[in-house]
Amino acid sequence: MIKEHNRFRTGVLCGGDILVLLSAAILAFLTRFGLEWHERQYYAVPLLILVGVYFFCFYVFNLYEQHLRYKSVYFLSRFVVAVIAGFAIMAFVSYMVPFLEVGRGLALLSSIYLLVLLPVWRFIFEEVFLFNLLRKRVLIVGAGYAGRYIADVVKKDRNFEPVGFIDDAADKHNMVIGGVKVIGGSELLPAMARDKAVDIVVVAITNERSNELFNRLFSVKMAGITIMDLPALYEAVTGKIPVSHLRIGWLVFSSFNAISRHRFAELKRYFDLSLALVLLIVTTPLMLLLMILIKLDSRGPVFYRQKRVGKNGKEFVMYKFRSMVVDAEKKEGGLYTLTRDARVTRLGGILRKIRFDELPQLWNIFIGDMSLVGPRPEAVELSEKYQKIIPHYIMRHVVRPGLSGWAQVRYSYSASTEDALEKFKYDMYYLKNMSFTLDVQVILKTISVIVFRDGSR
Repeated sequence: MIKEHNRFRTGVLCGGDILVLLSAAILAFLTRFGLEWHERQYYAVPLLILVGVYFFCFYVFNLYEQHLRYKSVYFLSRFVVAVIAGFAIMAFVSYMVPFLEVGRGLALLSSIYLLVLLPVWRFIFEEVFLFNLLRKRVLIVGAGYAGRYIADVVKKDRNFEPVGFIDDAADKHNMVIGGVKVIGGSELLPAMARDKAVDIVVVAITNERSNELFNRLFSVKMAGITIMDLPALYEAVTGKIPVSHLRIGWLVFSSFNAISRHRFAELKRYFDLSLALVLLIVTTPLMLLLMILIKLDSRGPVFYRQKRVGKNGKEFVMYKFRSMVVDAEKKEGGLYTLTRDARVTRLGGILRKIRFDELPQLWNIFIGDMSLVGPRPEAVELSEKYQKIIPHYIMRHVVRPGLSGWAQVRYSYSASTEDALEKFKYDMYYLKNMSFTLDVQVILKTISVIVFRDGSR
């Protein structure tokens, strides 16, 4: 239900964006040539290419994030950069492939119209479609810790509206918890289902559930209302898995693509090997230049070597261009990277911001220690520490660690155990939903991370 709702929401948003892109392009052509435009048939393919290029840039720069608001600085900054990038790509395509030429004037006019029209459409989408037509009403069964936890998650997402709690503890009835009212006991469930007062019922009860409650939930299900447990709703809304709220039974019965899709893992390795070889060849001149600059910039070796934990808990040596002073781990901060870290060298700061310090890991990918996409490899000491305090942390070792990952494009650097827990929630989502499509999403979103320096330190 949630996945279908999200796909429908994204489909409406993308469809509107494509119509806006076509409108901007057509307005640009009409402005340039007027209504007496006799050669319009020759511009049909270039026009479609222009729309495709801008749409691709919108995706790369995260304009389809679930929680994105049209009036936020996050949206506006990425929107402007996406338009500039689209214009630059079209200029390059026009120069390299003459028969696809749109013309700088037309591309510029399209960009100007786009800068005006798209925010108007996003306003209509959020204030009309999303708020009034696409919002889902969520009823939470259980007003305890787990219920309050999922209520806080739902309240932060404009796609959903928490309508109340259901709890059989009479002393909680009519209480307002975190801005959400406890409506009453589970006896209300069948009537609410018949009246279609809710769209989703999420069960957030960690203790034993009575047969009477199951019977009432079954009547809700028979009425066509979606019923979900806490982990399922949390995953669908946030793109991560609430590891602190999982029972071992959930892990046993849930399908994890990272464990079950062996054929995909083989194909993924062939893809990693091929692309790593190509990238190593292409980036060799750049890496040679960086090696010289690192030696000139500060005292110490060119490469930073550190033992990390890989697939099945096997340790390996990970390579990076050195971006810190020698023996940085022995100074303040230890294995964590701090904001404005004094240990970072002048050149190292630049390399970290554009992620070029990670280039030597192409060799790790080539020899099989790592993958292009996967959970980032953790230092041995930190991995041992996290396994003791973060539930199910060992599961991130069922696949090869990655150069980039779902956690890296959704969260910043880890600077504490709390950060590590948040990143592991994203890693678990990746392990459960691992696929070629998700890998492509991570690779494309990594471009946005590099451009906007998200999480760089």
